[in-house]
Amino acid sequence: ATFADAYVKTLAAFRHEGDPDGDAAVEGLGEWLSFFAGCTVRACRDASEFERRLEALRQSWLDAVDGKPTWGVVAVADEMAGRPLFTSPQMVEATGLTPPTVNDAIRRLEAAGAVRQVNTGKRSRAFEAQGVIDLFTGFERTLASIADDTEMAKPSRPVPFPAEGQ
Repeated sequence: ATFADAYVKTLAAFRHEGDPDGDAAVEGLGEWLSFFAGCTVRACRDASEFERRLEALRQSWLDAVDGKPTWGVVAVADEMAGRPLFTSPQMVEATGLTPPTVNDAIRRLEAAGAVRQVNTGKRSRAFEAQGVIDLFTGFERTLASIADDTEMAKPSRPVPFPAEGQ
């Protein structure tokens, strides 16, 4: 949807009526393939950059843990990147670790500032992996702008509001 006008224009050129081997048909096909390839390259670049930032965030969580991170802490941190909101039972299921191991890992990650409890209940406590939702928001805003920055070029579609300080 970011390049909707160019998409429609090149698709219309590709759907040429007439001689399929004529100059207009070949040119339309070339325009469409060029547009599609450019979008594919951008999508790969953006996805790689997002993955790099997510891995850097995960590493910052592990670096902030007091002492050497246990294998339980590493396993929970690995899962947090893909599930920014979670409960202890969900993390037990995702990691295959025991409830005490998961709860200890969550406690250590919470003390490091990597996790924040988002409800006040004693049972079924929910946690948020700090920074992941902000990364997703930034990623979505990047994809919505032809300049990769919604402050430089207005979004071409609705986007989430940036996190405070971004």
